[in-house]
Amino acid sequence: MPRSKRSRSRAPVLCSICRSVPWHWLTSLKKEKRLKKVLKAAGKRFPDSCEKYCDGILDRLPYAANDTKATQWPIPIEKSKSYAKSKKAGEGAFTDDDVSPTLKVLSHIHRLEDHTTSTEDESKVAIAELARLAVSYDHRIAISAAGGIPVIIATIAQRIESPSIQRVGCSAIQNLSCNEDNEVAIAEAGGISAIISGMDLYLDNVKLQHKACAALRNLAASNNDNRTRICRDGGISSIVNAMRQHDDQKHVQEVACSALGNLCLQNEDNRVAIVSAGAVPRIMLALMTHTEVAGVQEKGCRALYNLSVSPENVKAIREEEPETVLWDAASKFPNECGDWSRRLLEKL
Repeated sequence: MPRSKRSRSRAPVLCSICRSVPWHWLTSLKKEKRLKKVLKAAGKRFPDSCEKYCDGILDRLPYAANDTKATQWPIPIEKSKSYAKSKKAGEGAFTDDDVSPTLKVLSHIHRLEDHTTSTEDESKVAIAELARLAVSYDHRIAISAAGGIPVIIATIAQRIESPSIQRVGCSAIQNLSCNEDNEVAIAEAGGISAIISGMDLYLDNVKLQHKACAALRNLAASNNDNRTRICRDGGISSIVNAMRQHDDQKHVQEVACSALGNLCLQNEDNRVAIVSAGAVPRIMLALMTHTEVAGVQEKGCRALYNLSVSPENVKAIREEEPETVLWDAASKFPNECGDWSRRLLEKL
């Protein structure tokens, strides 16, 4: 997933605020008759981006003046699912448009906060839906602004016995972390250790390992403090273990190689730790096993090159005799691997 820039115009930012103000604050504003004034001002100033949300919020909040339009809170789990659709018109069924993304975000977060009354399945659906919504730039900002990040991570920790919640939790972190501010918030809320705990506990779960490696990859993409923390919490060993356990799974190998490549960036200690954890033979095996997969070839060659930035690692790479593998990768995928292979071969 491409990473989003932090800078945006004030209109989309305000629009995100309109869609993600914490529930208790909205209630307070309504009682003081200030909510209507705030939303009308936002809608008038930015009609293209805010007006539809402002009108919809007043119309559909649980304490709306017209009780027939009020939305049950939290939204029933079946109605809040993104894929819930009416089969036939006129039968009283609901469609995606019946519940706005705004209320979905707030409802899912509220349900996770009240974990004592939510079932495991309800928590799983809530996190999975937040993960889906977080694919959107605006929604991942809204989820963070509404306090969703610490709630998701707390649920992952509280439901450690559930591999499915660990998987959807890693998926949510993966999508939310495509934002630099969220990278920091996830780490501060204990997200890195939560991911690694799930990886170590459910090593055989290939889907969980794939999502966990992808989440660590994103968290290490641009934040050196996160790279250090991942190493300190044992994340490098967990990634290497995932590669060893699922060496026939191309998707796991690709994101694992990508994660290791990111962890190398601007971090000498990590480069040493990755080689010490036995990553070089695992990367080489991935390259030799998945010879027709461009993603594995590109991420594997990149990871090896990034490791070679440390002179002492060149010897460990040379011992694996990678020349033929690198030439083959460059020949099959010149656009993806040519530059990485050539620069690494020059060092060998």
